[in-house]
Amino acid sequence: MGPFSELTSALPWLLILVGATAYLLRRSYRRFGPSRDASPIAYVPRPGKGAAAQPSDPLAEIIRQEVHLHDAARELNARLDSKTSVLLHLVDRAEKQIQRLEALVGQLEGGNRSAADTSPEGPTAENDSPGSRTTRSSGDPLHSEIFELADQGYSEVTIAHRVGRRLGEVQDVLRARDGQ
Repeated sequence: MGPFSELTSALPWLLILVGATAYLLRRSYRRFGPSRDASPIAYVPRPGKGAAAQPSDPLAEIIRQEVHLHDAARELNARLDSKTSVLLHLVDRAEKQIQRLEALVGQLEGGNRSAADTSPEGPTAENDSPGSRTTRSSGDPLHSEIFELADQGYSEVTIAHRVGRRLGEVQDVLRARDGQ
């Protein structure tokens, strides 16, 4: 028994398989054989071009247009929502800046009124009154100067500018005096 004994037992099955394959290929060729055109690529008209642009069903075309408009409206609504949120954020920031600027203008006007109070006519009556703040000597000439300027009616910003110190330092000194 040689190597051909196994091959001879499988040979009838192999011939049946080759025959069935040949039969199916020939049948497929007859059914789906070469196209009637000479061109190897079949021409398929594109939708929306020429005579194919006419809708075969008007109701289907209306529904398609409705869906298209709905999608466009949804996209525009989303864009408007995002623009609205950005605008609201910017308006909020602008309002905060306006409040900040109004506070600064108020401080500057307070400083101008204080400068008007120290006009050549002299201090106002409320600064001369016995109930006005008195200068408490703390031993520090800077504190004394801050107290004197505050008693004359200068704003904290103006005092800080005149003595060359930060506003926070001037406010701390004045709070310390009020707390004593």
